[in-house]
Amino acid sequence: MTQRLDETRGRASGFDVLRLTLAIGVLMVHSVDIAHGLAAGDELFSSVLRPFVRIKLPMFFAISGFLVTASFVKAPGMAQFLWQRALRIYPALVAAVLVFSFVIGPAFTVFSTSHYLTDPLLARYLLNATGCSISFELPGVFGANPHPRTVNTQLWTLPFELGCYLLLVLVATVVTRGRATCLLLLTLLSSAGLFLYKVRAQGWVPVPPGPVSGYLLMSCFLAGAWLYLCRDRMPYCPRLFGLSLAASLLLLGVVPGGDHLAALPVAYATVYLGLRNPRRGVYASGARFSYGIYLYGFAVQQAVASVGWVPRVWYLNFALGGLITLALAVLSYHLVEAPTLRRLKTFAGFRRPVAT
Repeated sequence: MTQRLDETRGRASGFDVLRLTLAIGVLMVHSVDIAHGLAAGDELFSSVLRPFVRIKLPMFFAISGFLVTASFVKAPGMAQFLWQRALRIYPALVAAVLVFSFVIGPAFTVFSTSHYLTDPLLARYLLNATGCSISFELPGVFGANPHPRTVNTQLWTLPFELGCYLLLVLVATVVTRGRATCLLLLTLLSSAGLFLYKVRAQGWVPVPPGPVSGYLLMSCFLAGAWLYLCRDRMPYCPRLFGLSLAASLLLLGVVPGGDHLAALPVAYATVYLGLRNPRRGVYASGARFSYGIYLYGFAVQQAVASVGWVPRVWYLNFALGGLITLALAVLSYHLVEAPTLRRLKTFAGFRRPVAT
């Protein structure tokens, strides 16, 4: 894998293509239950598309594990790394929470303005800006939608993402040698532990419809981080990619409880695709808007579903909601994310790059 990284100077366009494709895929999946209700979403997760629907978030976290670890290793120190992550996550998140709370909320609530602004749900929702305490409801908003009273269901993954960053720092702080081995052991132990727990609790029966667990997402992050630390020894092999992808789809869609064993094959298949490095064009450049799509997508699609003159069918919700989401993501990038990253300044901390 090192050769592939060197050929692209560490900026393989495959990761950008994947990020944008996965973000669009999330919008498409959400359009089903937003337009047709939670039962329709469960049917999608129970259909033959089940493994393809469920693999999106694990792939996102595998990408994050690989690329964030690369950033971590190159950072001047741990304090700088955490500062960089905070500037990447929080400014756009805070801006989005304020937009939802004081623009979208008042526009779509069934309550009076005074009732809305004094309702405890609003204060609880504002805590979403911390990334740790997540609330999905705003007072009187989207209550009549097929997916009722939910503004931002996708934010449930954010505390797990932040937990991954802290876990990475903890491993680097506590383990002075063999960090790659430590990450592999953590991945294997967490995967095996979750698998055995689920099998014991549910038996050998298919898991209920719905997305994967947050703990699997953390395992995928750890697996992606391990792949980066082992990049010198890890082969870039199309046959291994094929086996990993097949195993991922089987574990996520067929094997009872098998999704908890999918972290390593998902991570390898994801990183393999990310390192493919197709010719960089307009589509790959759109990956810079993927965080904005993540932040704004669900709420925008809910707003589209609540407008009476728009038929509630998934493809219209996906198309119209996607266009509006993209516009907001572009604004988020140019008005919040890019200016913040341009002003990124490190401060005093550990000065040596983090060893692998």
